[in-house]
Amino acid sequence: PDVDPSVEIEHTVGEPIKPGSLTITWIQGGQTMTATAASDGVISGDGTGYVSHVTGEIYLEPSGTPDAGTRISLDYQRLQKETLLLTGVTESGGSASISIGEAVEPGSLDLQWYTESRLAWSRQWLKLRAKRSFGGAFYYERVGTETASGVNRERHIWHVGDADNGDGTGDVGPIGTIDYVSGDVQWEVLPTIKEATYSTGGSGWEVDQDASHQFDNGMVTVQYVPAGATPADVSTEIDLPEVTIRILPRLQAMTIVPGSVEFTWNGKTYIDRQGVIYTDIQANGSGTPAGSIDYLSGIVTLDYYAGGTGGVTVNSLLGVYGEWIATEAFVLIPSSSGQVFGRVVQDNRPQARWS
Repeated sequence: PDVDPSVEIEHTVGEPIKPGSLTITWIQGGQTMTATAASDGVISGDGTGYVSHVTGEIYLEPSGTPDAGTRISLDYQRLQKETLLLTGVTESGGSASISIGEAVEPGSLDLQWYTESRLAWSRQWLKLRAKRSFGGAFYYERVGTETASGVNRERHIWHVGDADNGDGTGDVGPIGTIDYVSGDVQWEVLPTIKEATYSTGGSGWEVDQDASHQFDNGMVTVQYVPAGATPADVSTEIDLPEVTIRILPRLQAMTIVPGSVEFTWNGKTYIDRQGVIYTDIQANGSGTPAGSIDYLSGIVTLDYYAGGTGGVTVNSLLGVYGEWIATEAFVLIPSSSGQVFGRVVQDNRPQARWS
């Protein structure tokens, strides 16, 4: 079967990026590849992804596999951000409003706040980490659990950014708004939390909306760039992460037999030997170490390879399900020095152990 290799580049520059200024370049197949970020944070070109302009977080999936050893170049304009810690913020109808007090650079806003929800002792909750995008405004949840006064409560940390509408206003999350001139912001602080439970009474999985979700402590952290801030040019490079290839289908209760793997990719053939992947195999059996393999998950990690856009073809792979034991026997074997106790185990890998 054909298996796609994957390279995912995640990096944080640790400072605000002027919207529309980010350019990413790398070498693939000996050619320079380029991806750029639009003012809404969406990255396109020879790769796809997104950037959070206020936090400097970058995510990129190249359209093909970059050449081994290449570095990723990041060129952008830096902006100086401001941070406000607001207290006493109140919630009404699931929303809250604040005023930053000065004009805000479009695309630079990041709000952080906390909410809590109550859990019942008698139910098992299935919690999913939510990560959603609304026109470049990234909105996500990180989940933690704490116990107080005999009640389980989950504390959620929320972030939301803004997406410039081009008319002096922007969207903040799915239903919020910002006036970039006045700095007035209104947004949803109690996003819907749905929890899945399994009923043993025959109804199976049920999805309920958490009615106890509440805004916690009235604190909001605001990060933004003042309008008209002077940017500074930045050019930096980062290392290319290792390439990962999943050659075993997900959720397979199968273990790969060592020494059975061979696959080809972009003109090179790769084999495994005791957990190490080799390529450029010579007539005498020697080869160049290229990476490693996890026999349980079926994930191959490569740091030496030929880049390009070709698919991976698995030529051979032997797997076993579970621990196969067909026969187990204990025997006494006469010998000139007396009796020797032995244990013989026969399974998918025949072997004998003696003592």
